[in-house]
Amino acid sequence: MSKLRVLFRVDANSALGLGHIMRCLVLADVFRSRGHTCAFLSLNSDIDLLGILKNKGFKVEDLIGQSSHGGKIFSEKNKEFEDSNYSCIADGLEYKPHILIVDHYWIDHEWESHFKDRGVKILVLDDLAQSKHNCDFLVHQTNVVSRVPYLSLTPPGTQIMVGFQYMILKAELHSERILLEKLPLKGRHILVAFGLADPNNLTGTIGRILSEFEFDTGLEITILAGNSSILRMVEQNLSSQSRNQVSLSLMTSDLDIMQLMRDTDYAVVAGGLMSIELAYLGIPCTVIPSSKIQDDVAKALAQRVNNNVLRKSWTEDEVIHHLHATLVQQRIGYRRIIHPDIDGLGADRIIEKVLSEL
Repeated sequence: MSKLRVLFRVDANSALGLGHIMRCLVLADVFRSRGHTCAFLSLNSDIDLLGILKNKGFKVEDLIGQSSHGGKIFSEKNKEFEDSNYSCIADGLEYKPHILIVDHYWIDHEWESHFKDRGVKILVLDDLAQSKHNCDFLVHQTNVVSRVPYLSLTPPGTQIMVGFQYMILKAELHSERILLEKLPLKGRHILVAFGLADPNNLTGTIGRILSEFEFDTGLEITILAGNSSILRMVEQNLSSQSRNQVSLSLMTSDLDIMQLMRDTDYAVVAGGLMSIELAYLGIPCTVIPSSKIQDDVAKALAQRVNNNVLRKSWTEDEVIHHLHATLVQQRIGYRRIIHPDIDGLGADRIIEKVLSEL
């Protein structure tokens, strides 16, 4: 097969988080390993998204360069700009794609049609099953919905891929899983991580709650903060007796997440990408979802692994009671259960399907 040009339309910022861009980067790495080229069509943001992509060696088409609206990713002005400039965006790109991959809640069939009309094959990564898409391939990487809703949201003949077998995960997790599935959980290390997007400051709330518990000696807690202001807030809230047991880290590009997860025996997380990675590695956790899709996915995962899911409208007293029972009274009495339907090959399956249809 000749070398293909693949373009990703995806955004990320401190409010949206990194989940969308991370799964696109996984796909881009697989395409690139097969000899194809990849570029990203994105708005810059408060996390320097364009710089992150360039540092990873990908070409970037900057939408802000074509806009006068300042780059707040989900502002109405930026949506109006993109909606009213379909043709100029599709025609004005220096990078002419063979394949367009869309991972964006605000982009639907109208935007996609301007690329489809130019002969571009389109793959959509969708989580919500709400918007119409004019695409050739569609992926929903969980089993919380079936193929049925997508039949009325996509054109006839669209290749629809639904299920945990299409979960897009980093390649390095596979070797990590082989290592970890042979190791017992020691019940010594708790990880608290609510990602880059933590609008309700759950990191601070959970950090404060845990700092008030009286843990056994030898237990270690790592709190991973999405930004420096949350980090400072957590540090100020730590009680004096907990400071020897709690370590604080900031989410940065040089943070060794793999080592952190390798050392983790139990985690308290949001219902995003990290909860799925934990299920893949068989690390038990408490999931505190912040959206309906997170709630649905967390409950689906909990049917097969050692996850506790708190209700979306939780109260602080409920969180305190649950965490005290789980982490202090039970002393993390969980065993490792690896999700049987998530095998780490989702990205390869998706790409094989797309390439086989070209």
